[in-house]
Amino acid sequence: MYSIDLPYSLGVQLRNILTKTFKGRTDAPAKVVNAYNYNETFSDAEMEWLFENVHSLSIDDPNQIKFLKGFKKLNSLSVRNAHFSDSDVDEIAKLGNLEFLNMDNVSGLQTFDVDKFPKLHTLSLTHCPDLKRIANLTPQIETFTCYSNFALQNIHEITRQTLAAVYDRACNYKLDAIYAPKLFENMKTYPQFKTFEQDLPLCVSFADEISSSFCINNTFNQMKDLQERIEDVSKKILSKGDSDQDKFVKIYGWICRNIKYDSEASSDKKHRQNSEEFELEGHKVMLAGREFGANDCLSAIKSGKCVCEGFSKILQYFCLVNGIKTNLVTCYANGGAHSIIQYEDTKNQAFYCDITWDAQNWQRGDRSLKWFMLSKEDMGKDHTKIVSNKPLGNGMTIDAQTKQQSIAQNLNQ
Repeated sequence: MYSIDLPYSLGVQLRNILTKTFKGRTDAPAKVVNAYNYNETFSDAEMEWLFENVHSLSIDDPNQIKFLKGFKKLNSLSVRNAHFSDSDVDEIAKLGNLEFLNMDNVSGLQTFDVDKFPKLHTLSLTHCPDLKRIANLTPQIETFTCYSNFALQNIHEITRQTLAAVYDRACNYKLDAIYAPKLFENMKTYPQFKTFEQDLPLCVSFADEISSSFCINNTFNQMKDLQERIEDVSKKILSKGDSDQDKFVKIYGWICRNIKYDSEASSDKKHRQNSEEFELEGHKVMLAGREFGANDCLSAIKSGKCVCEGFSKILQYFCLVNGIKTNLVTCYANGGAHSIIQYEDTKNQAFYCDITWDAQNWQRGDRSLKWFMLSKEDMGKDHTKIVSNKPLGNGMTIDAQTKQQSIAQNLNQ
């Protein structure tokens, strides 16, 4: 009898499969006698059974790929919490029989090419910080999940391919909420749109991740209502000749006037999922109440109230609809986790804004917009641990005269 030693995490999975399958049975394949590590060392009889019967596995190291090639019926694979290069994923594609693939929190991967997985019909790509492109997303993919991939550059292509999938067949696509404006934009020009418009609410939904922790799922119709509301407000407050900065100031001012801080939800803080605590930058964090709805981009429009994350997200969504570059930023302020926004002008100059505090001050009668268009250094005077899923430069602070002129011109001060 020969034996094989497997990586620990893979070995534990396989040992558990064997234990559960043959519990109480007398026909279990023979084990290696006196194996040094029970969860890593397997007999040839055990491996022969596993190769013929295992359908689903999870890996967390590219060095584990070579051990998968003998599993003839492996059709489902999860890759989590690891660094995998494009070439590593090419090696996964060579397994040939994968129908289900889930990649979560995988760094290193820059391009995922669906064409390399001919049998794949269920694909999930989430929290892949280096992923820039998803290529050839054809209607072969019936179930697709894609959110919190902040480096992704071909969102226009992905949302158009989403429409193609809905047109082709019944499918289930869950996209990041920040992709919604691009999807609605593509709907206006998609040739066969009217023939499958009624299918979109059944096939497409949107994920809004809360505090980098878990997702609130928004229906297609909820996001459509949000889109229509924002387009309507934008038409009323923006003018054809406005620069991006003019637009940003007007949107900022509208939110300051119309969205209130949800103190009730803020005081009703709850821990994530059954009071389990989690950490952000080494600090324990709690989320706002009402099932954390006050943190998402819909709450501000639906109820006119939200907490800091909701303020930043509704500003970001307004900007997406109007072609303005922004970036969601987390930090600490007043002793707790906080959310602000980074605005990037047409000259690629970065500015930081705390719309939550400016809106609260505005509604108290202070319309100075103290935290509007600051450098990271200046924002850091009362905000700490400023981080984002995208690279952050120090940026700059708008000079006082330009700021006042912009406020006076665009907000009728």
